[in-house]
Amino acid sequence: MIEPKTLDTSAYHCQQCAEKAMKAYLNYKEIDTEDRKLRTHNLLMLLKICVTQNQEFEKMKKACGILNPNDTLYRYFNNYQVMPDEDEVIELIELAEDLYDFVIELMV
Repeated sequence: MIEPKTLDTSAYHCQQCAEKAMKAYLNYKEIDTEDRKLRTHNLLMLLKICVTQNQEFEKMKKACGILNPNDTLYRYFNNYQVMPDEDEVIELIELAEDLYDFVIELMV
C-alpha cells in the first residue's frame, strides 16, 4: 500500500525515472543532452531522439504517453488538483520500471 499523501509525488517521480533513464541512454550514446533541443521534460520528444539511436524504443511509446503528463500534473500542488488513486500510481510505477529496465538492458 502506498501512503495516500504521497500518491502525487510518486506519480511525479515515475515520470522523472523515465526521463532520466532516457537521458542516461542518450548520454551513453554520446549525445549531448545539454543541447537546447534535448533540454526537455517531454518524454515523447526524448523518445523520438532515442528511436533514432535504436528502433526498439518504439515499444516504449505507450508507456511514455502515459507517464508524460505526470511531470506537470503533479509537480506543484494546488487546491484544485485531483490526486491519482493507488491503482493509477501502481500502473505508473510498473511502466517506469519497465522503461528503466529496458534502458539498462541496452546499456549493459
